[in-house]
Amino acid sequence: MKKALLVVVWLLGSYTSEAQINIDSLSKESPYGPFTTRFFTEKQIKYGDTTKHFLDTLPDNFQRFDQVSINDYRYQNLGNLGTSLRPIFYEAPKIIGKTSGFSSYNPYFKSPDEIKYYNTKSPYSSIKSVFGGEGRSVVDVQFSRNINPLWNVGFDVTTINADKQVNSSGDGDRNSISWAYDLYSSFSTPDNKYHVLANFSRLRHRVTESGGIIPPEVDPTSNLFGYNDDAKIWLLNAESSKLLINYHVYHHYQLNSLFQIYHILDRTKEVNKFEDDNLAGDGDFFTDFLISPTSTFDRSELKVFTNELGVKGDYNNLFYSFYVKRRSLNYVHKYLENEGIENEDYAGTYLIYRLSDSMSVNFEGEVLTDGNFKIQADFNSKWLNLGFNVNQHAPSFLVDNYFGNHYEWDNNFSSVNSETFKGAINVDLGKLLIRPTASFTTLNDYIYFNSQKRPAQAVGKITIFSPGLDLNLTFLKHMHMDSRFTYTRLGGSDQDKMRIPEIHANSKLYYENILFNKVMWAQVGFDMHWQSAYFAPDYDPVTQQFFLQNDFEIPSYLLADLFVSFKVKRIRWFFKMTNVLQNVEADGYFTTPYYTGQKRTFDFGVNWMFFD
Repeated sequence: MKKALLVVVWLLGSYTSEAQINIDSLSKESPYGPFTTRFFTEKQIKYGDTTKHFLDTLPDNFQRFDQVSINDYRYQNLGNLGTSLRPIFYEAPKIIGKTSGFSSYNPYFKSPDEIKYYNTKSPYSSIKSVFGGEGRSVVDVQFSRNINPLWNVGFDVTTINADKQVNSSGDGDRNSISWAYDLYSSFSTPDNKYHVLANFSRLRHRVTESGGIIPPEVDPTSNLFGYNDDAKIWLLNAESSKLLINYHVYHHYQLNSLFQIYHILDRTKEVNKFEDDNLAGDGDFFTDFLISPTSTFDRSELKVFTNELGVKGDYNNLFYSFYVKRRSLNYVHKYLENEGIENEDYAGTYLIYRLSDSMSVNFEGEVLTDGNFKIQADFNSKWLNLGFNVNQHAPSFLVDNYFGNHYEWDNNFSSVNSETFKGAINVDLGKLLIRPTASFTTLNDYIYFNSQKRPAQAVGKITIFSPGLDLNLTFLKHMHMDSRFTYTRLGGSDQDKMRIPEIHANSKLYYENILFNKVMWAQVGFDMHWQSAYFAPDYDPVTQQFFLQNDFEIPSYLLADLFVSFKVKRIRWFFKMTNVLQNVEADGYFTTPYYTGQKRTFDFGVNWMFFD
């Protein structure tokens, strides 16, 4: 913490000097900045969108630096930075074919469709550092530059380090360590007929698993809110990890506006591990030992090679795309004799009809030769958004067949089916923006992990009805309230297989103004989240899966963060007191059964952008 404070003092001093220089010599400032650096994504190029986006330089929500808060608290985690994640609300998968089934660390990986490609008039770099209390930190470094007007290269590096928040032996006793980086490049010919995008991404993510806090009824000396004092944990020697490596190339050639041909080449390697080299000290957590009573080493690997070839073009207000695709998969598990080798053949289309500059109809369809498919249709306008999704996807390799030191199963599950209708109305009343929303999902043959930590398939139907309301209110000139409320009602004969809190609410109440002769853009306020009590899924570190449980109801709790964030020229700062209501409302809160959320602590961060 002392080192972090010294860094802040140095940065403040450096900034003060720089600000003085800039203020005193405005006429000598570089002509390059956020307005001369723009970015685009592969999806835009693929679907004929030539829009270039400006950089986000505002302090809005800058204080949110973990995956849970960045995603509006719609993820469940294990209470610490870098731990496993589960979407609270059901999401139909993008891939309708086979996957590994290990997805709880995937949000920490930057996939090809998330890579930003830049067009810069000068070299662009960004350094973001977050110094969180209790040994938590995030560092994100970005760099991009144009070699010439048609060729750009760049890279991103992100690191996450988090000390144990429960039963820690001291500073540096890590709970999670994550390194992710990507390299990318874009190039187009002078006549803009040929365009190529290429990137390489890698994630190495490691988490020391605790198994959760031992309940006081099992060990009377264990305190659920003892944190590093007297909270006892189940596992002392266990670690889970994920390695993800991706190579990706997209390129197209345009004969004319009516006809283009494109090709995508993608290769992914995914390795998932669980290790415990001392079961003598951790054995009470496990019930079965199928291979070794002294140590566990489970490993799975999936390699996927994808080729996609398609045609696309524009005709008046219609954009069309038709493609064929092959995914070649090779799944290997350490203790399974047979490899999962499969070839999946797809055909699909993507259509956009632009009714006006602010109104469009989108249609996406994809079918797999084994019968799985997805259909997505959307209508978007300034005042109304409607969507319809039908999805039938294959069970993962993990739920189909598994053999490790602690579990064994061999299943023959059928595909999962879902239908979702959603809509939103946008009402702009000047200082009040109102957005009523609603979604209705029907699930059949839903696959879940039961209370025995084994995969199972629901035989009945599950329905999910989620009406909601988004509010953005400005009052007293500079006061703002941004809120999102979601109510969820589960139905169907197998509704107990799905766990979603009945009420999920976020609200940010803050003062915003441009101060000091319009030099500093500042926000100060409270960032709050509340959800009703529910029997949230528990977590099994062996398979990195969340599973059903009916013994521990996560209590409702108002999580409130007091924050100050501001921007001066090209520097953004935030200071935040996390969980200010601890010991006022309760001793703490739970994110997952027997996993406590972040205790009250002080976080701060800085983001510095350079354009030369």
